[in-house]
Amino acid sequence: MKGFNKIQCVDGQWTDLPMCIEVESTCGDIPELHYGSVVESSVPPYHHGDSVEFNCKEEFTMIGHKSITCISGMWTPLPQCIATDKLEKCNYSLTRQEANLLSKTVFDHNEKISYKCRGTIKQKHSTCINGRWDPELNCTEVTTQSCPPPPQIPNAQNMATTVNYQDGEKVSVVCQDNYILQDAEEIVCKDGRWQSIPRCVEKLACPQPPRIEHGTIKSCEFSEEIEESLKPKLYPHGSKLNYTCEDGFRISEKDEITCQMGKWSSLPRCVGEDSMQTKILVSIFKTIH
Repeated sequence: MKGFNKIQCVDGQWTDLPMCIEVESTCGDIPELHYGSVVESSVPPYHHGDSVEFNCKEEFTMIGHKSITCISGMWTPLPQCIATDKLEKCNYSLTRQEANLLSKTVFDHNEKISYKCRGTIKQKHSTCINGRWDPELNCTEVTTQSCPPPPQIPNAQNMATTVNYQDGEKVSVVCQDNYILQDAEEIVCKDGRWQSIPRCVEKLACPQPPRIEHGTIKSCEFSEEIEESLKPKLYPHGSKLNYTCEDGFRISEKDEITCQMGKWSSLPRCVGEDSMQTKILVSIFKTIH
């Protein structure tokens, strides 16, 4: 999602809608879970939103979420498999001045409690997870400031809203066509102010890519060689081109280059085939014949 996750009715009109933009990046191999295994797995590539579920070996207990999800090319954190007889207990650490006292002060893993802070009628709940309370036991009220509607960033898509945001909430920014985000992709509400405000900078085109020895540029779109003189003088940001080598030569690295803000990524090289390998092939050919 890019833009606001909240809209508001103002004078009979809704404030600006967010946009849902497809995430193209994929995740790598499923990470290994110590003392655990994958329940069921699909075949790679793993796209944005794909999930994988784990379970633990016998006599081990899972701590954390049982599944991980591919988000923008990265897997969310793995759970842990902890030996069941090694799970830690939790201590009830609140004092009489902070909250009501419970019948006991030490609790086992996965044991739940309810407590009430002094001066309040609302009950709070928490669970012991391997020596830690989730959520943490707390009777200190923290007052946070809300943020005003997010600022309009130059050259970004219009973000008109009257909605205030609470501390910690985020808004994703998307730039106008021919502009690209520099710095963070989100602005964050913190202590009543918007933090990490990025800039939308103009996408810079790249000049004609240089020649490489014993190689030519191949059109990525049409997969056919074309004369360099017929190519445009400038290539838009994000353009991709491929090199191909003459007979008897091979690409030493990745054959593709990409235009990034006016500069091409590192060029490949065309290197000669191993002469020894050629001699061995000739020898084998003579032996056969």
